[in-house]
Amino acid sequence: MTKNVRKIVRKSSDMPIFSILVPTYNHEKFIGDCIQSVLSQTFSDWEMIILDDGSTDNTGSIAKARAESDPRIIYVQQPNKGIFRLYETNNSGLEISKGNYISILEGDDLWAKDKLQKQFEVLENNPGVVLCFGKVNAFSSETGQVHTVLPIVGREVPATWSNDPAVSILNALFLDNFIPSVTITIRRSALLEIGGFQSIEGYPATDLPTTLKLATQGQFYFINEILANYRMQSNQITKTYTIQLLEKRIQYVYRFFDSLSPELRSSLTIDKKTMDRHFRKTRLITYVVSGRHKLIRREFTDARSDFVKAVISPAGILPLWRISAAAGWLLGLFHMDMEKLLKAAGRTGYKAG
Repeated sequence: MTKNVRKIVRKSSDMPIFSILVPTYNHEKFIGDCIQSVLSQTFSDWEMIILDDGSTDNTGSIAKARAESDPRIIYVQQPNKGIFRLYETNNSGLEISKGNYISILEGDDLWAKDKLQKQFEVLENNPGVVLCFGKVNAFSSETGQVHTVLPIVGREVPATWSNDPAVSILNALFLDNFIPSVTITIRRSALLEIGGFQSIEGYPATDLPTTLKLATQGQFYFINEILANYRMQSNQITKTYTIQLLEKRIQYVYRFFDSLSPELRSSLTIDKKTMDRHFRKTRLITYVVSGRHKLIRREFTDARSDFVKAVISPAGILPLWRISAAAGWLLGLFHMDMEKLLKAAGRTGYKAG
């Protein structure tokens, strides 16, 4: 774990139940609301460690002012590491933290007021649970409109989501990283057992590699309620490098599968052939999604390239996605985007307004 952190404000000396790690960079428009969503929690035994990754706006001054007014809030500033070294930032916070349970709340996201209370009850009453998660509202930063609720759950929660026996959740997680990171709380002892937050080279998020590793340690618990609100912004790196990040995720999943002991691999129902078929379809869909974002950013040539790759993809039939790709290619030719058409059709687009 890195120790290249400069501590600015720390007043809390007690042993809190929760340590909330808040990585943030240039979130001056959002950090106040983020902090307030923690201050409004019905469960109050927590410390909030704000990890400022060298912000150049007023994020630091806002966070420091809050830290001065509440001893549970700790402000830490470090030289900018960037999103691709987020695992280092989070592990720096883990080193400083004192809580039994570790939660992540990025500086532009928000929690439901009873998030910690619900997770406290789960973790205290289920000592075998190493990770607890719930549902999230994904909303537009520009309009406040909820785009979707994740994860999508049917009438019955999949039995594998409890990860009992251990690694059984990998049958689903290998195919789709469906656990919203903003809702995750991890038992500290389990996180330390795996060596802290994990990373994938060239991949910005820590949740997938950390969650996969934790799946070998104990049970998971899904709270079928909305615990958080995730802010969607047009300049997010996941929208800018959609295809590249998908390929990094797929490569890591295969490596992780291969790293499991023969005994653990034999306990899974999924195999590489199943993953191959799934990822071919995922690539097609991701090319369409990437093309849509590029149309919004007026990157018309690159958008058309993505749509062509979707149309000629060998992944099954998926006629609606292929039709969307063909339509996207035509719109890109005339320098238009899809979002107004989707809005007129009564569907939620990516673009604000």
